Amino acid sequence: MFPFWFLVYIFFSIAIVLASNQLWILAFLLVTGLLLFGVYNRSYSREAFTGGLIIMVGLLYFSLLTTPAPEHLPEVKPAQVEGVVKDYPRYDGKKTTFAVHTDSKNRYSRNIQVYCNFAVHLQKGDKVVIKGSLKQPARAGNSGEFDYRKYLAKNGIYYIFSVKEEKDLSISRPASGFQGWINSYSYNSQELIKEVLPPDEAAILLGMLLGIIEGIDSSEYSDYQKTGVVHIFSVSGLHVGFLLLLCAWACSLLGLSRKMRVISGIILLLIYATLVGWPVPVIRSVIMGSIGLIAFYSGRDNRMLNSLGLAGIVILLINPNSLLQITFQLSFAAAWGLVYLFPLLRRKLNYNSRWGDLLLVPVCAQLAVLPLTAYHFHLFSPLALLANIPITYLSG
Repeated sequence: MFPFWFLVYIFFSIAIVLASNQLWILAFLLVTGLLLFGVYNRSYSREAFTGGLIIMVGLLYFSLLTTPAPEHLPEVKPAQVEGVVKDYPRYDGKKTTFAVHTDSKNRYSRNIQVYCNFAVHLQKGDKVVIKGSLKQPARAGNSGEFDYRKYLAKNGIYYIFSVKEEKDLSISRPASGFQGWINSYSYNSQELIKEVLPPDEAAILLGMLLGIIEGIDSSEYSDYQKTGVVHIFSVSGLHVGFLLLLCAWACSLLGLSRKMRVISGIILLLIYATLVGWPVPVIRSVIMGSIGLIAFYSGRDNRMLNSLGLAGIVILLINPNSLLQITFQLSFAAAWGLVYLFPLLRRKLNYNSRWGDLLLVPVCAQLAVLPLTAYHFHLFSPLALLANIPITYLSG
């Protein structure tokens, strides 16, 4: 029988794609076709009716939760905004970017993307007061060009805020509580790595551990992209997987009970996810990892496709637009390659060797994401299939 939750995830994803592109006629035809198929083919009636129902629910859910970017929003200059920093600020050597959540009654200015023409010393959770200009992001100039306005709208952001001078930004209340502790731990960890290692090595390690790539030389980063191994700097399931292995090893040394191993593993996953800011690949990995831990240590069957589907549903319920983001697509494609493609090819190749598994695992993940990287980045690298085998294990 086909995994139920993965089936629900597939149909829900189809609904989001149809709704986001306003393909209402195609959606109607698809739902009608599924219902008719279920009526005339009793063997698959359950799957067909479930699919039709999930698509209808998904269309309604996406329409209710998303707000399309308006054609025109008034520019406010000068403007002053007070809000809480939503993510970890990123500095590219010229400007700093971060998102701020405000208490504005206007839904279009509730979340704004901030650009500062200088480096800032902010942390996630800090409450800030900023002065500058508030305007709508520019549209794509040509057909097929990246539409930044549409991209931000998918994340619930409709305004960008430009801050030119350092005096126009101030912290009214630093992050406190658990988020403050996480910020302090992250900062101290980064400083320790920078003190112990040379600059280049420190930049590589920070990229691999926390996804911080600001210190990596641009030409060097471009080389990583061309060889298809840049994913080691994107915090993902690879990092979570190695973290779980480390936790399992430590728990076995300490002789902890099964219950304590599950609790320790889940707590470690939650702390690490909070440390890196809960990116989509990590949310997926935390959900799958938690389900896998509970199933493994309780002796129950763990259907990984169902776990993958359930993780996808949770993320899409939180933010349906996540499906349209490249990180989401790459993360779930790689996970599908591991939980479905790997066992399928293993049966077809009919071998019994751990070395064979070590070779096949990264190849399956890479095969699964290859069409997406070719489509989004216009990049096809056969070398990546070979390069990712040693890189995956060395990065661990």
